[in-house]
Amino acid sequence: IPDLIHRWGMDWQAGDHILLTDCEHQGVIAAVEEIARRFQLEVSTCPIQATLNQGDPTAVIAQHLQPRTRLVVLSHLLWNTGQVLPLKEIVEVCHNYSASSQPVRVLVDAAQSVGSLPLNLTELEVDFYAFTGHKWWCGAAGLGGLYIRSEVFESIYPTFMGWRSIITGETGQPEGLQPNGKRFEVATSAYPLSIALRSAIAIHQQWGSSQVRYEQICQLSEYLWQGLSQLDMVRCLATSPPKSGLVSFVLTNGQSHEQLVHSLEKRGFLLRTLHNPNCIRACVHYFTTTSEIDQLIEAIVS
Repeated sequence: IPDLIHRWGMDWQAGDHILLTDCEHQGVIAAVEEIARRFQLEVSTCPIQATLNQGDPTAVIAQHLQPRTRLVVLSHLLWNTGQVLPLKEIVEVCHNYSASSQPVRVLVDAAQSVGSLPLNLTELEVDFYAFTGHKWWCGAAGLGGLYIRSEVFESIYPTFMGWRSIITGETGQPEGLQPNGKRFEVATSAYPLSIALRSAIAIHQQWGSSQVRYEQICQLSEYLWQGLSQLDMVRCLATSPPKSGLVSFVLTNGQSHEQLVHSLEKRGFLLRTLHNPNCIRACVHYFTTTSEIDQLIEAIVS
């Protein structure tokens, strides 16, 4: 994501506008703020978090588009609340925004959605979809990917260039950029990471299709959500079963979130605290078992 929005990724002009949601990761926010500083861009944030249990996130984004909006940056699956945004509807609203003199592109942080949601990026018509391989794919850390819609590919230029980015002529001189994703490669790649990620993906596909895996994730997250909802000391952020593997909750008995997470880690449960909103987040994958969820509930109670 930083590579795309920095420097030559897009042809930024002073006064251009980038729209964020209030549920983005701090790394994405920092990248947007830096590019805004360098090129005198305008940045604003729309309140998506409030639509977790009621409201229309598509309408919220539509209301915050501006005539100078060039890019909307959002997550498909919100990392803090677990909400899955209606991405296809949002993309349609942005692409059909008539008040802008230039196309409004949509850049998606897919760190939580790739490997967990069934995806058809062609159907979604999203412009940019950036993901990491070590989360829901369970691959090696340090490798990710960027999908660029074919219709906008030629308008995006790499921030960093090397011998792999270019076409070399007979005289050994560069003659242009590679016509495909190779233009975003610089030099030596970490090939072992690529092999590890491909192997991890293959293992997941042996278990079942992306749709089958997603349905299993939702069944297990609902099981966890129901168990947590029955505890007097816990309030789940979502008032209905989540449509993802992320279940966020708060303690209502005054206990420290950090203290609980630290205690659970000693027992082998890896949860994490979040600051916006102030909560605890648990994750379940399709291979999580109901007995493991039961043990987690018991550990929280004790």
